[in-house]
Amino acid sequence: PDMGPALLGLADVLDIRGESAEALAVLQRARVSLADRPELADVLFRLGVVYTRLERYDETRDVYEQYVALPMESEARGSGLCNLAETYVSLGDLPRAVATYHACVDLRPDYAGAWWGLASALARAGRGAEAERAGREALNRAPDWQGIRGPNVFYVPAYDVHYYEALAFHAMDKLEPELAAWERYLSEGGAQGRF
Repeated sequence: PDMGPALLGLADVLDIRGESAEALAVLQRARVSLADRPELADVLFRLGVVYTRLERYDETRDVYEQYVALPMESEARGSGLCNLAETYVSLGDLPRAVATYHACVDLRPDYAGAWWGLASALARAGRGAEAERAGREALNRAPDWQGIRGPNVFYVPAYDVHYYEALAFHAMDKLEPELAAWERYLSEGGAQGRF
């Protein structure tokens, strides 16, 4: 019997339940089962998400690089490029992150999440004016902060959401909320972070 769809369904449920290690084991089985089928793209993308949750960024990078090399629609490729760029940020490779985010927004200019990611990578690289422009582009595309908050958006570490919130408040010229977001970011762990 074809186990691929069942394995993907099981992995999704395990991931939703926060059982990332178990989801990873199932996805590794699915990767073998679906190695020569179009569904491999779904497996690779989901592996990237789970590896991210487990903070296994070298493996995250590897599967997203494999994912974006597959033939697919531009929306899916854009999502993969955005996640790959964020992985480069997690690995500390800011020049590659910025270049990958640029590739994503060139492909999907209305993808607010990619603009927010680009703003974050540019800010972390010390390129404040460019980061501010990218933040304003994100707000122009999604004034409701889509791409920062949402059902499929998560942060590792969790406090990184406050970094993005601070960028958004900065782009909106809201000084007090920006200050509060930076204080939350720093107090919850950002002061010990890589950037």
